[in-house]
Amino acid sequence: YIEAIENLTVAIEKEPFYSELYYLRGVAKSNLDDYIGAEQDYTRSIELSPSLPDVFINRAIVRSQKLNYTGAFEDFSKALAMDSTNGGIYFYRAKLNLYVKKYYNCIYDCDRALKLNFKNEDVYILKGSSELETGSYQAAITDLNTAIGINSKNPYAYIQLASVWMELNQADSAIRYLNQAVHIDTNNIYALFNRSLALIKKPDKAAA
Repeated sequence: YIEAIENLTVAIEKEPFYSELYYLRGVAKSNLDDYIGAEQDYTRSIELSPSLPDVFINRAIVRSQKLNYTGAFEDFSKALAMDSTNGGIYFYRAKLNLYVKKYYNCIYDCDRALKLNFKNEDVYILKGSSELETGSYQAAITDLNTAIGINSKNPYAYIQLASVWMELNQADSAIRYLNQAVHIDTNNIYALFNRSLALIKKPDKAAA
């Protein structure tokens, strides 16, 4: 990414009005966690060519990293106005909605993404996580199991499924799924911490 930024900077000096160069440099900067620089490059790209939804999507993601949620939602709306058939836009907006605890909005965005054939385990994990927060436990179980069916190696589907069973006061079921999560990723602190909480409920304080 550093080499890409150096080359793109040289290219921009030669072609300062080519919007795609700023966009690509913004991608490189965001991958180096330079969110301020990335946003500046995305903004310049938009100024030069304000009709590319991918630039708005990427700027929205960067803005959410900078905690500018209002700006991020505005960018997602602009991207959808340009391409309402892009399921990826709904997916990324769903992630932001879950983060800011707009659970019903997250579920809506996940449903839209799925209808547009943007189907991977992460969509179902997002939807199941929001359904958990709204008390729709059976729906959450169904969606999280679907996520596992798509990719059985994603530990977060098991972790969220365990959280559902904890809400239903079934610690044994929660522990079973958390064991699977830890088996997949032995260094997953979230899985280990949640398993300790489930073991306390057993109660098995020594194991916890």
